[in-house]
Amino acid sequence: MHPDRPDIARPVARDDLRAEDWRVVEILREKRLVTIRSMVDGQQVAEVAHEALLRAWTRLHDWLDEGRVFRAWKGRTVAARNTWLDHQRHPGLVLRGPLLEQALTMLADRRDDVGGLLEFIEASRDREDVEKWHEQEAVRLALYSEHVLRTKPWNRPLAIGLAVLSMRRAPTTAGRAALEQAVEGVVEPVARFRHDGPVRLALIDVGGGLLATATRDAVRLWNLRAPSDPPSLIDVNNVEGLDFSPDGALLALTSRRPLADIRGTESGTSLGQLIAPGVSTRPLPAAIRHGHRSRPGT
Repeated sequence: MHPDRPDIARPVARDDLRAEDWRVVEILREKRLVTIRSMVDGQQVAEVAHEALLRAWTRLHDWLDEGRVFRAWKGRTVAARNTWLDHQRHPGLVLRGPLLEQALTMLADRRDDVGGLLEFIEASRDREDVEKWHEQEAVRLALYSEHVLRTKPWNRPLAIGLAVLSMRRAPTTAGRAALEQAVEGVVEPVARFRHDGPVRLALIDVGGGLLATATRDAVRLWNLRAPSDPPSLIDVNNVEGLDFSPDGALLALTSRRPLADIRGTESGTSLGQLIAPGVSTRPLPAAIRHGHRSRPGT
C-alpha cells in the first residue's frame, strides 16, 4: 500500500520483505488476493490484485494502522534507495542528517523488517563518516594555514595553498576564514610561473615548498622559495592526476592507464610504476614501498 494513501496499491519487491512475510504473500496469491510478477532483472514483485480490497477489507486497515509510521518511513526510504540504485549508487543520493538518524533508529529497532534497505543505510552511514573525516581534515589545514601566516608571514603562498586545499577537502567556515585571511591585502600575484601552453593541473607540496604543474606534454616542478628559478621538467604526456608523498620527496603521476608513475622530486627520474597497491612493474626501493623516502642528505 502507498504509505500516505491506504486506498492506493503499491508494488513491493521480495527483497524488501522478510522471508516469513513472503510466505504470507504466496498464501494470499493462492487466495487470489495478491499477484506476483517477475521483473526484467529477475526480482519478484507483489501487489494487491484489486484496489477495491484496500477500501473494503476492514481487518487489513486495522493491521495497517498499527504500523503506519514505520510503513510510511519504509515507503519513502525504498523510493530513495531505488533512486540511488538507478544512478549507480551515486554518493550524493544517500541519506543524510535527520533522515539518516531516523533510518539508523529504524535499523536498530526493527532490523528484521528493514530487508533490502540494509545496504543503502550502511552506505549512507559510511558516506557520513567519510564526509566528517574530510571536514576534520579541512579544519586542520585551515588552522595550519593561519599558523603559517602568523609565524612565517613571508611564506604567504604556502598559507594560501593550505587554505585552498582546506576548501577543496570540504567547504567549512574555518577554511573560508583562512582563505580570506591569507589573500587579504594581496594585490599583485606573489609569483608568476610561465608555461608554453594551458595548465591542466596544479598541486602544491605544502611541506616542501614545491609546485607541480601539468600541461599536455610535460610536468614541471617549481621551487616556491625561489620562483624565478627554472623548473625541473618531466617529459610525460596526458597526465590526469598529481600527488606528492607526505615528505614531498616523491610525486605520483596518473593518467587513464591503470598505473601510477612514481618520480623523485629532486631528479624527476622514474622510480617505478604502480599497477595496483603492492604491485609494480619494476622493483621499488624498500623505503618507497613503505610510503616514505627521505630527501638526499637528510
